Amino acid sequence: MLEAAADLFATRGYAATSINDISARSGRTSGAVYFHYTNKEGVALAVVRDRFADWGHLRSRYAARDVCPLENLVGLSFAVAGSLADDPVARAGARLWAERATIAAPLPDPFGAWTFGATRLLARARQR
Repeated sequence: MLEAAADLFATRGYAATSINDISARSGRTSGAVYFHYTNKEGVALAVVRDRFADWGHLRSRYAARDVCPLENLVGLSFAVAGSLADDPVARAGARLWAERATIAAPLPDPFGAWTFGATRLLARARQR
């Protein structure tokens, strides 16, 4: 269900996607969607939280001390770009974040973990 919603949010945007659209795309009833999520805002929040807002795993993967920090930063940047290119949930999260002013739910900042990791890598590179 979340993948179906993510695909719709990524291609149509938040405003143009309805619970009925999510229901039809996922092959589930609207009641099933409402069973899992209170409203469309809840679905959007779940999409952002699912993968897009938690890039901490990428930060830890590219924190190896035995590798040049700038190489790690390049790897981290490519991983984030690859996620946005290849992962429909990440793409949907990016679009939802861009449209956050139209969503009546506070979306988590997806860039915090990436920014934190990039800042640490740059600080380590500067110390070398």
